[in-house]
Amino acid sequence: MRQLRRLDSTYVPRVAAFIDQDPMAEVRRPISARLQPAGNSLDGLSIVHIVHGWPPFAIGGTEVYAHRLAHAQRRAHRVSVFSRIDDPNRLTSHRMAYWDHGIRVRLVVNNFDQRNPVARNALADRRFESELETFLRQVEPDLVHVHHLAGHCTSLAHAVARRGVPMVFQLQDWWG
Repeated sequence: MRQLRRLDSTYVPRVAAFIDQDPMAEVRRPISARLQPAGNSLDGLSIVHIVHGWPPFAIGGTEVYAHRLAHAQRRAHRVSVFSRIDDPNRLTSHRMAYWDHGIRVRLVVNNFDQRNPVARNALADRRFESELETFLRQVEPDLVHVHHLAGHCTSLAHAVARRGVPMVFQLQDWWG
């Protein structure tokens, strides 16, 4: 990836834009449905997981748990992830997107370079709220599962509530 970024600095943003636009959704949907094991359907719930890291970029206990749960759910539901990543080559609040074996993943950069000494556990950050609001409009979830907000901001829960989407907030480790 480092070599690819050196060769073409626009590659990752172009891929993220393509995933956001999802021009192949109508073509992919019937193909994906036919590839599902019998009895399973992609017509289930749309579930968004919010977590503070996502494998392979972060591999702590919460991240691995959320990853396994999301992959188990994707057999019957449309699953998306909103997570953070640190990337010194990108500015804080820059976004990236990719597909993780059928799961749409949005990564928002937080390098903890804000002047605020408690940025890691910020109460509110309009940039991150705006990114989540955009993502929620795109995926139209039926349910949001918040695993961890460290590295995001606690006001992400308010952004979900403003959309009127049911939310499960799972307390994990010391942060909650």
